[in-house]
Amino acid sequence: MADPERSRPPVSTATVTRVVTRLLGTVEVLGVRELAGGSYCRTFRVELRGDAPVVVRFAPPESQLLASERHLMRTEVAGTPLLEPVLPVPRLLASDTSHTLVDRDVVVQSWLPGVPAAEALARSGDRDALVLWEQLGALLARVHAVGGSTYGRPGGPGSATWSQELGRRFALLGLDLERAGLPAAGVRRCVELVSWWTDRLDERPPRLLHGDLGPGNVLVAGPHRLDVVGVVDNDRVWWGDPPADWTWYLVERRRPAQQDAFWSGYGGRPAVDEAVLGLYTARSTAEAALEAHRLGLDDRLHQHLTELAEQVDRVA
Repeated sequence: MADPERSRPPVSTATVTRVVTRLLGTVEVLGVRELAGGSYCRTFRVELRGDAPVVVRFAPPESQLLASERHLMRTEVAGTPLLEPVLPVPRLLASDTSHTLVDRDVVVQSWLPGVPAAEALARSGDRDALVLWEQLGALLARVHAVGGSTYGRPGGPGSATWSQELGRRFALLGLDLERAGLPAAGVRRCVELVSWWTDRLDERPPRLLHGDLGPGNVLVAGPHRLDVVGVVDNDRVWWGDPPADWTWYLVERRRPAQQDAFWSGYGGRPAVDEAVLGLYTARSTAEAALEAHRLGLDDRLHQHLTELAEQVDRVA
């Protein structure tokens, strides 16, 4: 059983206060409150005298980072300017990666008012859920419309071709699975498939991918008003092929009506090579398995590992 808190040890109120005052300058901290939700970063709302509240996010310490998730917060810093024109994301106010203030990367962002969409959905009916999924489709279409010149994370590392980037990501996932004592043969097989399918993969131009757009990272106007007013936790942004975006994987696991709403907002479901889509699905499933292991969700871990083996068998 994994320890979900081992990868993100607590941050004291005194540390949060010190970081904010050092990074923002002459501000007076009135209060610090850790925010619920999320399982990767430690996130705090900080009240300031005479100014708007801010959000401070602390990445896990370097020693706790997976090979496939290193320096995600630096990715958010580099990716925020790319997302700002197309999504309602927080403003980046300050960041520090020196580890002199605290033993991990940290960012300070503007506070976005709103209600977590997952919380609002728990109180609303299916019709409201369809409204939200249609908005998510429209938002992701705006992200995918942004073109790039390379593949990988905006702040690096990057790859010259899509097959190189995809192969690199599978290799890192395989390393993480092995270190966790989990089966990695399927992911290793995917590395081989990528090397064989370079012609099929490298014809896909780089597009901006959000990497984690779903109800868990969206704020809405109110508990009964599911108008999207904010998108947070934007630390998995990368350049790649749109069907490889995590949201695509997420949508395929929703009810048919929610899928239809999403693709309506997106502008229609694009045709995709089924074998290539299967490869992307296997990558997302491997990521889901590692997340379940980190959180100690053994039943879900077993389910993901079983799905991963079946997906690799279908595309191999």
